[in-house]
Parts: sequence; structure tokens; C-alpha cells
Amino acid sequence: MRLAEGLIPGQEGTLRVQATKLRPRFDITCYGGGTPTPRIDRLAAEGIRFNNYTVEAQCTPTRSAILTGRQPVRSGTFTVPLPGQGESGLAPWEYTIAELLSDAGYATSPWGKWHLGETEGRLPTDQGFDEWWGYRNSVDEAGWTSYAAFEAIAKARGIQPPQLWEATKGGPRPRSGS
Repeated sequence: MRLAEGLIPGQEGTLRVQATKLRPRFDITCYGGGTPTPRIDRLAAEGIRFNNYTVEAQCTPTRSAILTGRQPVRSGTFTVPLPGQGESGLAPWEYTIAELLSDAGYATSPWGKWHLGETEGRLPTDQGFDEWWGYRNSVDEAGWTSYAAFEAIAKARGIQPPQLWEATKGGPRPRSGS
């Protein structure tokens, strides 16, 4: 299996897969887990696998460190931004690996949890990704609407119900998939 060619003729394609919240018993087979994942195993066998990464105590600082190669406190992500908290998350002026790859002619796209800021200027398409689909924050928010007080709290704090979002760089504002 060979990855698709890059956008520049003769340029190799690159695929980076980052899986989080895997548990040993459900882990992908290339890392010793019991769930059969033949396609992922083949990609891992033909590419580079990273087996260790020093993470922060929370997901947001870890994600920003991976994207920027910098200490999270330097990019404004020393803690998880909570919904409705405003302009928090990855600082708009940070240069990410997505911007580096995009500048080199690669197509970039994250799928799934973002959790690096929920306001304009801090979304994936503002941080170098060509398109994205997923959650602005965390999947655990999907249960919030079942809370008895959700509507009152959401109205008081201006919080939208959790949704799947999608956007394209240079396109219209991110929109909910619902």
C-alpha cells in the first residue's frame, strides 16, 4: 500500500495518524492490542511509529505541543479551554505543523476532537488545516444535553449544544453537521 502522491508532482504523500484514549485491551494490533487492525498495521509497518511521547496533564496542552513543537505555556494552552470561556486555546499566531505542511503543498485535515479553542481565529482552518470535521471541544459534551439544567445553563452562558462541525479553509464560517 502506498500513500497518495502529494499535491506537488513527484512529492511523496504523508499521513499522520494520532489516536488517543486507546486502552491496552482494545489497542490497535501494531502496538500489541487485541483488536484486528490490518490496514493500520500495514501503514505502521511501512512508515514511522512513535512509541513514546511526554504528555501534559491535560489533552489541550499536549495537542498544542504536538502541533507547534513548543511548550504549551508559550502558546497559551496551559489548560483545557472550557466551552463559553471565550478566546482561549491555541494562540492564532502560532505556526503549526499543519501550516508547515500546507506551505509545502500538502493537503491537511484533522478529523475528530479539536479542543484547542472554539472561537474564530482558533479553529483548525485558522491553524493551517485545509478542512476539518469533528468536535470543537470534547466528545464527552455530547451528554450535556441530557442534563436537566442544560438549557438554562446554556442560555445563561451562551453555550451552543454540542455538535459535529465541518469547515474548509477560506470557505464560509464552520457549520454544524446537524
